[in-house]
Amino acid sequence: MTCIAPMADFHELATLCHEHAGIHKLPELDFETSIQGGIEKTMESKWSKAEAQKLRKRRNGGKNPFFSNMLGSTLTSKESQIVEALSEQGQTGDILFCLPCDLKDEVHSKPPSYHHINSLQYDSANKPAKIVHGGDACECVSFCGDDCMNRILYTECCGDGLKGNCRVGLSCGNRRITQRKFTRCKPLREQGKGWGLVPCDKIGKGDLVLEYVGDVIDAKEKEARLSEWERDHPNDPNFYIMSLRDQWYIDARHKANLSRFINHSCAPNCFLTQINVNGYARNGIFAKRDIQAGEFLSYDYHFDTKQGDRFVCRCGAKSCRGTMKGGVSTNSVDRKKTKAELWEEAKATFDRDKRFVEEFYGQERYRQHQTNITVPAAENKGEMVANGAQERFRQEAIGARLFLWRTARRGSDFASRIERLKIKG
Repeated sequence: MTCIAPMADFHELATLCHEHAGIHKLPELDFETSIQGGIEKTMESKWSKAEAQKLRKRRNGGKNPFFSNMLGSTLTSKESQIVEALSEQGQTGDILFCLPCDLKDEVHSKPPSYHHINSLQYDSANKPAKIVHGGDACECVSFCGDDCMNRILYTECCGDGLKGNCRVGLSCGNRRITQRKFTRCKPLREQGKGWGLVPCDKIGKGDLVLEYVGDVIDAKEKEARLSEWERDHPNDPNFYIMSLRDQWYIDARHKANLSRFINHSCAPNCFLTQINVNGYARNGIFAKRDIQAGEFLSYDYHFDTKQGDRFVCRCGAKSCRGTMKGGVSTNSVDRKKTKAELWEEAKATFDRDKRFVEEFYGQERYRQHQTNITVPAAENKGEMVANGAQERFRQEAIGARLFLWRTARRGSDFASRIERLKIKG
């Protein structure tokens, strides 16, 4: 009994796990031959206050041989037959149910099963179009290093030197995913996180660890799979779908490689980068820093979801966001904005905020709602805080339990807060 989950639904014939107990029914019991069925039938027919009292008196003596924490030694004829049969086989004391230790150890000693694959699996009838390449080959002579044009553009070299985007050939050095130059890894249990993945050898900064592979599906199929899995497994916290490119995703739940075991962290030792390999997007997992053998691998999932509370993060890092939901992206494939673009954005934000402040100070409601105390993160009474919570007020805000510091908004951007400042009525 101690091995059955508290939320499970069970009787003597079958058990429904906690995930399916709310959406499936147990098979009907035969009241004529079933012990539990007979008890339920008896209870249904006699369930009244007077009958319940009589029943309690009748079974109030001694210890129940089936459930050690229940009183009442009076048994039905069928219960007595079972106790007698077990006694003949040498069974004495409480009759308890539990899984054999060897079975339990076997289940917990192995990672969850899946079909191992080495590359992305495409549906021939529904696959993404190839990424158009300019056709220019890199200018490398003997080796494609960090200054290789293809590598700078997050593209792997392909071809034999005569055809393709590389003049060097198969030994150019920029074909790690194509040649599957992955790190040897093995799954291990990571405390508090289920199964994790550790490298067998030391990994250098910038080295390719693994490629994230699985079924390549479109947005419609992704939503269908997520809905089906959430319906049938509402308590399963594991999530294996990763974005590949616009409207295309990788599902590594049933078909995958060892990369499916890498856990999330807000301060990870790996990062994910999208690489163009012969016209198709591939997700490579690279080392963010030197990683020792046996150190658990991690990267930031950056989940794109509205269910942030469902994906709670327990990585323990100082910078932990508290959720696996995406924060500020650190993906190195993101295009960096030019200085001119950054300046135009900053100038537009400044002009918008300036107009807002002028309008705000000129309204009657500002004078009506000035404070007579120093507000958190402000220097003077009545001051309107322009730049959000300041670092020097961190301990004061946390100590007074004014708000969660990790949820504090930084930067002015008054326009996004205008609705909060409107006075209803």
